[in-house]
Amino acid sequence: MCYGCCCGVTAVDQKWKPKREPVDRIRGALQARLKMSGRAEIPIRKTGCLGPCSKGNMVVVRREGIDAVVFAGVNSTDLGERVADFAADVDRRGWGADVPEPLQGQVYGAIAADEVGPPPSPEPYRDRH
Repeated sequence: MCYGCCCGVTAVDQKWKPKREPVDRIRGALQARLKMSGRAEIPIRKTGCLGPCSKGNMVVVRREGIDAVVFAGVNSTDLGERVADFAADVDRRGWGADVPEPLQGQVYGAIAADEVGPPPSPEPYRDRH
């Protein structure tokens, strides 16, 4: 999950619409949903900036050896829960997991499995959250 300069930051809400849900609230929804699905061990990591501020909140679902899916506009706990459901499906099925219809509009892109590098550090943005 992006903890960069703009995702989930109230001060940015005036510039980038729609209003963004605080990232910690979405993270809580993700954790609760993963626990409910029996996949509580799936880590949710904070990262630095993941993409254009106008598309935040940004979330990436990745599993070793599988293309990563980048989601944009994850601005509600409901969308966070849907991303968690997709992450659980990726964990179960790997390459056989498809992005469900309700999340299709949130897909920003994909990163090929062999091109996924380490996520950027959230440390430079600590004072904004």
